[in-house]
Amino acid sequence: MAYLQSDLPPSTAPVKAAAAPAARAPSPRASEALPQRWSKLLVRGCAVIFGAALLAIPGYAAARATESLAIGILAADFAFLIGVAAWSTIARSARR
Repeated sequence: MAYLQSDLPPSTAPVKAAAAPAARAPSPRASEALPQRWSKLLVRGCAVIFGAALLAIPGYAAARATESLAIGILAADFAFLIGVAAWSTIARSARR
C-alpha cells in the first residue's frame, strides 16, 4: 500500500553531492581506431544480412510450396528456433 509523503519519517541518511567525472581530451589513437570500428560494424552488418537470408530462404520456399504466407512465416520461425538452440548448445559447452 502506498503512503503519502507526509506519513513517512524524514531520512537520516547523509547527503553528499555526486562527483562529476573529469573531462578528457580525445587521444590521438581515437582517430586511428575509427576504421577498425567501421570494419567491425561492416562485418556485423553482413552477418545480420546473412542471418536474415538464412531465415528467409526456408520461409520463402515453404510459402511457395504451400501457397500460404502463414506457413512461410512459421517455417522462418522454426529455422530461427533451431538457430537459437544451436547457439545455446555451443555457448553452454564453451562455458563448461
